[in-house]
Amino acid sequence: VGLVSEADIGLNVLRLFRVGRLLRLLHKAKTLKMLFWTLVYSIPSLWNIGLLLFVIFFIYAVVGMHILTTYTTAIHGEVNADDFWSAVALLYRVGTEDGWTDVYQSYLEAFPRNERYKIYIYFVSFFVLGTLVLINLFIAVVLDSFEENAESFSREDKFVTIRIWRDIWSYFDPDAKRELPVEDFIDILK
Repeated sequence: VGLVSEADIGLNVLRLFRVGRLLRLLHKAKTLKMLFWTLVYSIPSLWNIGLLLFVIFFIYAVVGMHILTTYTTAIHGEVNADDFWSAVALLYRVGTEDGWTDVYQSYLEAFPRNERYKIYIYFVSFFVLGTLVLINLFIAVVLDSFEENAESFSREDKFVTIRIWRDIWSYFDPDAKRELPVEDFIDILK
């Protein structure tokens, strides 16, 4: 299929069936199946937290466009809050803790001493609220969903034994009379 020209789109569609391999793998590997369903079941809660995180980012980006554009920093070419998307990128850098201390230090150096309280309040409040609280909510939701799925899968394992017993019983009692001779019952227990 890889040697076919790009003009023949019909065969490229066949490559999509490779996804079927992953789905077959989910049925074989119990742990992978549990992790997959954990992610699927946690999507509605993650969506709500994602919206809340977007609102927090939006508010802090607008406030940052007002506060952080007063003075020019040493790393203004890399990170700034001149427009909305640049401010969101700055907040993403702070939220992921990717060199955010350099940004923080740069803004502290650019602002005069009597106005540094704005930088302290802005960055520390976003770091605590955005990073320590909201980002960890994602982790908490996934872990909670994982725990619920683990309990569900363990209950399912108990039912497997009952299903096996039911199938064996139905083999010895095909008419469903709910009675077995003692010899057959002893055979079942073997």
